[in-house]
Amino acid sequence: MDLASWRQQKEYTAARKAKSVLQAQTFLQNQIPQLIAARNNYRISQVNLARTLGIPADRQYASDEPLPIIGKLEYNPIKYDLANALVTARANRPFLKATAFQHLVRGRERDCPGRRI
Repeated sequence: MDLASWRQQKEYTAARKAKSVLQAQTFLQNQIPQLIAARNNYRISQVNLARTLGIPADRQYASDEPLPIIGKLEYNPIKYDLANALVTARANRPFLKATAFQHLVRGRERDCPGRRI
């Protein structure tokens, strides 16, 4: 490899490297608006949650974290029999009650076609 071709190869490699660096910088700069939007949406969600929970407005903006959480949230799980719960749910569904009533009405109309209910 002579000096001219070596120099040409080095310039080509440097140009490719500069192009790659420029592409990476462009990609990074194009991602910044998405990052800003995500941070804004996160902050808006925090403030909306604070309002929903009834945290006063003066405490919402006191720090970067508008939801000061202190202590533990305890709960007592409800124990129930799944089979009985499903039977009760099916029995109390308005849609099923309406459908059963419609079937009842249709059955009566079939039994007595001349009589309207």
